[in-house]
Amino acid sequence: MGRGVSRERSARAVLLIGGFLVAVVISELLLRIFGLGYGGVHMVSSDVLHHVHPPDYRFVSYHRSREHGGHVVYYDEAGRRAHPDQSAVDLTGYEGAIAVMGDSFVEALQVAHEDSFVGRLQTAANGHTPVQNYGTSSYGPALYLLQWRHQIRQQRPSYIFLMLFGNDVRNDAEMTAIAQVDSRGEIVAVSGAEQTWFARVARSTYLARLVRKVQLQLVWAWEHWGEETGESFLDFLEENPDITDLTDGYLQQLVRETR
Repeated sequence: MGRGVSRERSARAVLLIGGFLVAVVISELLLRIFGLGYGGVHMVSSDVLHHVHPPDYRFVSYHRSREHGGHVVYYDEAGRRAHPDQSAVDLTGYEGAIAVMGDSFVEALQVAHEDSFVGRLQTAANGHTPVQNYGTSSYGPALYLLQWRHQIRQQRPSYIFLMLFGNDVRNDAEMTAIAQVDSRGEIVAVSGAEQTWFARVARSTYLARLVRKVQLQLVWAWEHWGEETGESFLDFLEENPDITDLTDGYLQQLVRETR
């Protein structure tokens, strides 16, 4: 009698687990079919540049307060933000080719690619010369110098636009503190933390990203319940520090190498 009950419970458990797995697979397939792969800022660890965009990766942008989002963000095979429907172009050999460097303000995930200022440059170029967006969140001159050496120099662009922001000084101090340097004391790499297996799977799973999106929006709604306005401007207060000798040194080195 006891064995029969035990087998029945085991069978029910197997059915429940099997049904759950089938539901997960079907949900994942439906989300992929309808292109509902939500995401925020997507990064993977790098041994040289600390963090980079995953190559050939796309997601539907969202913000926890629903302030912006709903458009597709696409990183091309080199990890650059690009138009979701256009293939990447090699800058080599193009007269007047432009590379734009910067942090999240250049990356501009809050708007569709064509509405970002790099996208507008591309539209203005009207196909006569390529414009590539190398903007990456939380970068600063220390990482711009490494980015130039490892991602941009071989492309040989004719022009480079670099947008600086107030937090670059702080970012340089943080990156330099964990950087690898050569015998002359020059920065050669900044290794990022290794991502867990769970984090890698979650970033590539549409269902996990949807669950995370809903969770963040519910938490934000609870924390701001009853407020008439959106997020406090203090969350976006621009830092305005003096440029330190450290940041100045990185910038001067970048200018020398790009020239």
